Amino acid sequence: MRPLPVLLLTLAALGPGPAAALMAETFAPAPPAALVAELQPISATARVHGRVRRLGSPDPLPGATLELLAPGPARVLGFSGPRGRFRFQVPTGFVRLRTSLDGYAPRLLGLTLSAGADRAVTLDLAQTVFEDAELVVMAHRERPPVLSASLSREEIKHIPGVDGDALRALQNLPGVAIPSDFSGEMAVQGGGPGDNLYLLDNIPWPFPFHFGGTLSTVNSDLLAGADLNAAGFPARWGNSLDAVLDARTSAGPRDRIHASADLSLVTSQLMVEGPLGLGDLSFTLAGRRSYFDLILPLLHLADFTALPVFWDLGGSLDWSLGPDNHFHALALSNDDVMGVVVPADKAPDVQLQGLFSLHNAATTSGGSWTNTSLPGLRSVLSPYYYTVGVDDSIGTGFDIHQHNKAWGLKEELTDALSPRQELDFGGGTQWTLSDGTLYVFDKNYVSTNANLSPTAAATTATAQVANRYAYLSDRIQVLPGLAATLGLRYDKNDAVADDEVSPRLGLEWKGPGGLLWKAAWGRYTEFPSALNLDPNFGNPQLTAELAEHVVLGVDKDLGLGRVFHLDGFYKTYHDLVANLPAAQGAGEVNGGDGQARGIDVLLRQNLGRHFFGWVAYTWSKSERLYPGGDWSLYQYDQTHILNVVGFYWLTPAWGLGLKLHYNSGPLYQSLVPNSQYQDGSGNWHAVFSPTYDQRLADYLRLDLRTDYSFRFAGWRLNAYLEVLNALGRANPEGIQYAKDYSSYSVINNLPFLPYLGLQAEY
Repeated sequence: MRPLPVLLLTLAALGPGPAAALMAETFAPAPPAALVAELQPISATARVHGRVRRLGSPDPLPGATLELLAPGPARVLGFSGPRGRFRFQVPTGFVRLRTSLDGYAPRLLGLTLSAGADRAVTLDLAQTVFEDAELVVMAHRERPPVLSASLSREEIKHIPGVDGDALRALQNLPGVAIPSDFSGEMAVQGGGPGDNLYLLDNIPWPFPFHFGGTLSTVNSDLLAGADLNAAGFPARWGNSLDAVLDARTSAGPRDRIHASADLSLVTSQLMVEGPLGLGDLSFTLAGRRSYFDLILPLLHLADFTALPVFWDLGGSLDWSLGPDNHFHALALSNDDVMGVVVPADKAPDVQLQGLFSLHNAATTSGGSWTNTSLPGLRSVLSPYYYTVGVDDSIGTGFDIHQHNKAWGLKEELTDALSPRQELDFGGGTQWTLSDGTLYVFDKNYVSTNANLSPTAAATTATAQVANRYAYLSDRIQVLPGLAATLGLRYDKNDAVADDEVSPRLGLEWKGPGGLLWKAAWGRYTEFPSALNLDPNFGNPQLTAELAEHVVLGVDKDLGLGRVFHLDGFYKTYHDLVANLPAAQGAGEVNGGDGQARGIDVLLRQNLGRHFFGWVAYTWSKSERLYPGGDWSLYQYDQTHILNVVGFYWLTPAWGLGLKLHYNSGPLYQSLVPNSQYQDGSGNWHAVFSPTYDQRLADYLRLDLRTDYSFRFAGWRLNAYLEVLNALGRANPEGIQYAKDYSSYSVINNLPFLPYLGLQAEY
C-alpha cells in the first residue's frame, strides 16, 4: 500500500479531533515520510496522552519514538512533540508501549485500558550518554583582556574543596596566591587582596566576602560564571592596580519553575527561579544561611557572646520590550554577626584581650538596560546603589564603625564601525557618603627603644566624595591576523588633587600554526580610601597609587577541547601609600614602590559534561620598597603555585574529582632580638622586623570529591562526599608568640576533614 492512502485511512479512523491533535503534536518533530511509512491503521477505542521527560528533572524530551508492542505486531505510533507531549489512540485491553530516544535507556510501560478510557502518563527516560560541549554563538563579543580566565557554573559547583563558592573556585586559576584555608580573598600576580576590583553584573560589588574572606556573599547558584582578568585589562575598568573579578548572574528559565536546595558542611541554601507569567519576565531568588552557631557550641572552643552566623539573600529579574531592549535588575543583601571573649592568656597583647565583636552588613542593587535598536550600536546603561556597614572591635586595641552609601550610573557603548574596526566608549559617576569612627592601638614595630610607650590613633570622619570617569577604546584590524587596541581612560576623585589619565595598548597576532600571540602595556591607578585621606588618621594630600603592566602571552588551541596558555607579566608600582618611620616625621605618604614579575602556564581540557580539568603553574616574585627600608619580599609573595584540578563523570549519574594545590609557605615578620620589654603595668611588648623576612614550610593540600545523582520522576537528589586535606598534612598559616615573646607556635590550616552534602533539584 502506498504511504498516502495509509495516512488517509489512519486519520479517518481517529476522527477529526484526535487527527488534528496527532498532526499538531506528533508529526511536527519527525521526518514526515519516515513517520507515515511506519503507521498502520488501528481500531482506536482508548486514548493515551502525556509527556516524555528526562529522568531526574522536568525537562521535556522532544522527538522520542513511541511504539505499540502489544497486542499484535510492533508498530510505531509516533513521536513526542516540541514540549515532549504526545497523544495516541490505542486498542483496548492490555497494551505495551515502548519509548526510546538516542542517548537514553528505552522504557517499557504496560497499561490495561477499557473502551473510551483516557489515560495520562508521564514517561521519564534515563540518560545513558554524555551531553556534548555547548557551542555558543553571540552577535556581539567583547574583546577579552590579555590575561584572563573564566569558570562556568558547572565547574564552580564541582571543584573539590571550595564548597561550590565562586570566589574560592577562582583561587585555583593561574597566578592567584591564597592567604589561607579560611579566606576566599585573592592576591593576584604580585598584588594584594585590596588591589582588586570586584564587579557583579558590571556594577560594583563592595562587600564580596562573609567575615572578611570566608565565603562570597553571593549564592553561586545565582551565577552563570565568573572571569578573573589578571593583567592587561582594557580601559573600561579602572581604580584597580592588579586584577578585575567580573561575575555574572544568570537569567531565570522562561519555560518552567526550577528549584534546588543544598545542605553542606558550612551552609544551607535554597534557590527558586522561573517565569512570572508576564511576557518573557523571569526571576531568580536564592537564600543561604550558615550554621556555625549550631556546631561551635558542641566543640567548646571559645566563650561566644554572639555565635558566628551569616546569611545572604539575592535575586534578579529579566525581561524584554521587543527584540532590541533587554532589562535586568539585581538585588542582594548580606549580614555577618559574631562575638567572642578573648582570654588574657590567649591575647597577643593586653589591648587585644576581652570582647571581640563583629557585625558587618551590606546591600547591593542595580540593573542594566541593553539597547541595540541602532544598527551596529550596543548601549548598556547601568544604575546602582549600595550600602556597607562595618562595626568591629577587639578588646581596647581596635574599634571601627564605618558606614558608606553610594549611588552610581554607568553608560557603556560599543559601535561596530566596520568589519575591521570596533569602538568602545563610555563613562560614569559615583557619589559616596561615608561616616565613621576609628580607634587603633599601634605597637610601633619599627623602633627598638624599650622606653617608648605604645601609641594609639583615633579619628571620627564624615566624607562626601564624587568619582567620575570616561574611557575610549578603539580596536582596529591592522592587517589580516594582526589587531591593535588603543585605549585611554580618565579618572577624577574630588578628594584628590590630581586627575588621572591612563593610556593602554593591546596587540593580537594570529601566527603560524594557529598560535595567538598577545601583548599589552598599560597604566593603572587606584585612589586612596576615605580613611587614608582623613586628616586625623591619614593624609588629605595623598594622590593615587600607580601601577604599570607589561604582558606577553601565547595561546594555542590543541583541539579536542584542549587549550594551552603561556603568559609572562611584569608589573611596577609607584606612589604606594606607606607609613613614614617616626624618625622621618611619621604619617602616611605616597612613598612606596614595588615590582612583580612571573610566568603563568595553563593546560586546560573541557569535554562538555564528561570531563573538565586543568594544570596551572605560576612562578613569580613580588617585592616592595617602603620609606626608611630596603627592597624586600611582599607580604603575599608565593614563589611557586601549582594547581591540578579535574572532575570526571564515569556515568551521567556518578562523578569523581580531585584538586591538588601547592604553594611556597607564607611569610611573616620575625621578632627583633632582645627587643621585647615590659611597660609600667607589667605588660609585655615587642618590636618586629619592618619586613616579611621569614617563610614557613610549604603548603600542599589534596581535596577529593565524589558525586552521585539519584534520579526520580521530575526531580533528583545529588549526594556528594568531600575529603579536605586528604593527606592530613599540617599546612602552616602563621605563627603565634607566647605571652612574653620568648617562643612561638605555628598555626595550621584545615586538618583532614571529610563531610557529606546533599542537594535536591527540581
